Amino acid sequence: MPCVCRIHGGYMRRLALILILSFVPLLARADFELAARSYTNEAYDDALRQFRQLAEHGDATSQYFLAQMYELGRGTAKDDAQAAFWYRKSAVQGHARAQNALATMFMYGRGVAQDRSLAVLWCRAAADQGLAEAQYNMGRV
Repeated sequence: MPCVCRIHGGYMRRLALILILSFVPLLARADFELAARSYTNEAYDDALRQFRQLAEHGDATSQYFLAQMYELGRGTAKDDAQAAFWYRKSAVQGHARAQNALATMFMYGRGVAQDRSLAVLWCRAAADQGLAEAQYNMGRV
């Protein structure tokens, strides 16, 4: 009988882990919605803190919004270098709006060294995903 308990105990631990991990995306989504609500309500200090926490854990959409906050100076001083840093983290994960924003940063040398070839690369990546703004920008870069 001890073998059965040991197997059953191991099974229960695995099942508990699976259940916990299945709720992680839901918890992250709830945290994102809280950050987005803070941003919408112009509680920029809260939004900045909430987006930063999610961004540091790899959430591409939160990285994009955090970059926008740095670019626009919402909840923080304007900082194009920080904006470019977070846009790049999001862009590498395939976030089309971040790719387009990063392309613009490279095109005009805002927060990064001006680099037309990188501007084209990131703009094309966003355009290939169907982002209309990036498709329009392809004609400008």
